[in-house]
Amino acid sequence: MYAVCAVCLVLFVAAEARHRDPMLDLSLFRNASYSAVMGVAAASMFGFVGISLLAVLYMERVQQLSALDTGVRLLVMFATYIVVSALAGRLVHKAGFTLVLTAGLVVLGAGSLALLAIGPFAGYHALWPGLLIAGVGSALLTAPSTAAAVNSVPRLQAGMASATVNMFRQIGSVLGPSVLGTIVTTRFPRYFEDRLVSADVPAPDAARIAAAFPGAGTRDLPGPLRHTVTESAARAFTDAVHLGLLIAGVTLLVLALPTAAFVRHRTPHI
Repeated sequence: MYAVCAVCLVLFVAAEARHRDPMLDLSLFRNASYSAVMGVAAASMFGFVGISLLAVLYMERVQQLSALDTGVRLLVMFATYIVVSALAGRLVHKAGFTLVLTAGLVVLGAGSLALLAIGPFAGYHALWPGLLIAGVGSALLTAPSTAAAVNSVPRLQAGMASATVNMFRQIGSVLGPSVLGTIVTTRFPRYFEDRLVSADVPAPDAARIAAAFPGAGTRDLPGPLRHTVTESAARAFTDAVHLGLLIAGVTLLVLALPTAAFVRHRTPHI
């Protein structure tokens, strides 16, 4: 599938570069502001969807919450997103695209890093501030990035710019959960085994339990060991989620730099 994707991408670029009336005018990417906005669109959904997924995994796997309880707790992020999105346009008029988009990436990254405060046995008080901050940051990126993309091209290509920014959002929404989710699921077994060893479980037994968990369950384990396994699993999964949140936060903060450097506040239409 990767090979098919690569071949199709090459063919698409070749066709669009030669066509008299291309669906996607590749020359638009010579505009640094336009290209930077596409990066912002991808990064915004990378963070928004990725952070949401990690929060869901944490609440359901570590805190053992139901899907309904998890959804209710996520409202602090999504409700904030809805409210602030309604105000984002006014902020762009006052502060410009550069400042709003850069601030959005910084705030979204800060929200991801704020979620590092969650622990394996922490209450909702440790979770909601990070979700709230992430909701604010995401709201500062979605509508303004579309407006900035459209504003970076001639008027006749506004529809093309709008469609392209949505395409990059879709790319980001795929990369966020896939990359961050993979980090969590691949690091968890190693962290789990290390936690078991640090809890004085013999290394061979720790490796066997980590390889079988959670499929084998803990019912057949002795009481003290069952408690150790359950607690170690919660701590290890939280550690893995922390790593994903750290990578997401740092990535968003780093991407804020080219956004500040290349996105222009107002590009006159041709």
